[in-house]
Amino acid sequence: MRSWFFANYENPSEHTPFESKEGGYIYIWGGPFDAREELEDVFSGHVLKEAIDELVSELESESSEWSGKISSEGYDDYFYSVIYDNYEFTETLKNNLNSIKKLLKIELPSELEQHMNKMLFVNVITILETFLSDAFIGTVLKDKELLKDFVRLNPDFSERKLTLNEIFERIDNVEKEVKTYLLELIWHNLAKVQKMYFSVLHIDFPKDMRLIYKGIAIRHDIVHRNGKTKSGKVIIITHEDLINIMDEVNSFAETIDDYFNV
Repeated sequence: MRSWFFANYENPSEHTPFESKEGGYIYIWGGPFDAREELEDVFSGHVLKEAIDELVSELESESSEWSGKISSEGYDDYFYSVIYDNYEFTETLKNNLNSIKKLLKIELPSELEQHMNKMLFVNVITILETFLSDAFIGTVLKDKELLKDFVRLNPDFSERKLTLNEIFERIDNVEKEVKTYLLELIWHNLAKVQKMYFSVLHIDFPKDMRLIYKGIAIRHDIVHRNGKTKSGKVIIITHEDLINIMDEVNSFAETIDDYFNV
């Protein structure tokens, strides 16, 4: 019963969008489902009631409501469709940065300000990642020639060795493989992303990216070291730091956008 349940349902915290303005989770994959109702509908009369009660108790201790289960492929397709339809990736970046600037105007108690500043700093880097992924994925996968160039020039694809039996199957699935690869790519790995942009789109990143690289390193310490450096020093993020990194990200995006508008 447990295996069947988790094959069909999942905790909404896994993949279900949350919107506080709407009052919580938005069950785009189906639901909310009640564990007891779903289990009794399938297993009542076939399994002892005590066994169902035991599993329901276990499940309800994890979540009172459950979402329908989406396959990893379906989840990728959902996010890919969002990226594919975003033609205004630069405008999206600017709107998101403006939202952060508005948040900076909110006065907070001193003990909360640093917490907020660190979250906003991480979000700025996320906004940059989203810009880079949306622009590249949406452009490359809409153009068959660019898709061929990506497969030919990317070592993760070009260096794969195939048997004769695999060739036609791989040809049929290459777009799907590229899509999965790009959706799973870590887009703040600028060294790798920069090579992709240059080799496939002939877009060169700005020569001086020291502030952005530094920002990514700070983001790493905030996310993975709870806001401390390797040596244990606490990172302090000021409003000036946030404005500086936002200006740098905005300038970077405008430089990249110029290539798309030629």
